[in-house]
Amino acid sequence: MFIRKFGGKVFCRPEAGKRNIWALIIGTALWTASAPNSTALAGEPGRSSSAVESTANTSSAPSNSVQTVDLQEVVDEALRALENSTVRRVLLVFDIDNTVLTMPQFLGGDRWYNHQAALLAENRNPDFASFDELFEAQGALFSVAGMRLTQPNGASLIAEAEAAGIDVAFLTARGPSFFDATRRELSRNDINFTPVHTCSAILCDLDGILEDADIRRALQAFGAVPDSETYRRVALRGGVMMVAGQDKGEMLRVLLATLVHTQYDHIVFVDDAEKNIEAVASNGPPIPTSIFHYTRIDTDVTPSEIRQARGEWQTLLASICTAMRSRLCDSPSAMSSTQ
Repeated sequence: MFIRKFGGKVFCRPEAGKRNIWALIIGTALWTASAPNSTALAGEPGRSSSAVESTANTSSAPSNSVQTVDLQEVVDEALRALENSTVRRVLLVFDIDNTVLTMPQFLGGDRWYNHQAALLAENRNPDFASFDELFEAQGALFSVAGMRLTQPNGASLIAEAEAAGIDVAFLTARGPSFFDATRRELSRNDINFTPVHTCSAILCDLDGILEDADIRRALQAFGAVPDSETYRRVALRGGVMMVAGQDKGEMLRVLLATLVHTQYDHIVFVDDAEKNIEAVASNGPPIPTSIFHYTRIDTDVTPSEIRQARGEWQTLLASICTAMRSRLCDSPSAMSSTQ
């Protein structure tokens, strides 16, 4: 995709009347100039690649992604793309949970949350009566739990990519309320990077919060048709985009809309969840994208893990609810733990 600066200027917080005009002008130019390169990355002469290139709305996953258990392959792909980039600008986008960081225990991790959410969807969760209660619990666990790298060299690989001139961003399904805990754990695990500058003529919300109208404007600028339902609030701060479980293909377009003054001709995306891989393959931005499905962390859940985590959660709740009054104490598991 060819994205141009307008006179070298970055337009932040345009006036309300001008924002739509700029969005229309730039969005039309972007969409017209963004016809995907028909030559697949892996098929170009003199180049080798473990990733398969995808372009928005022209492919389906998982056939257009490659499984990997090593983030080195992801970074190597970004370095290859940078070497062959006409504008020397490549965007490397990481998921966080079970891709870059993971919980050392089952309780509070992605697998625990997904298990609880599945039980709630089937109306048979003995510990949480609603998703609001589950969110409260997840937030409490994020606030106190420490995470670890999914692989020992993860932080150094990200540093290697940035040192080579690759822009790095994180796109997580976590909600905005978990930003502080998320940024803390990235820093604690020595994941330090220069945030991409997220302010463009289309979208420039300096408070880092994107509402439904912002998301719609960004999607329309990239030629996408927004969903009929209201989009949930998204946070975009310090190079970390927190999309509250929404379609990552669409959200990647929104991220690119905030970076429209920066010219990219390739994206490398990595995530552990197949649904997110599928979303980026089918709904992602009209820029050549190498997609990796990261499978290093086992996603299976065992009955013993479920029993152990339930006991740990009830023990934790009993201590909290004995010491103080908390919204957590209204959940079914809290009531059973204090009886």
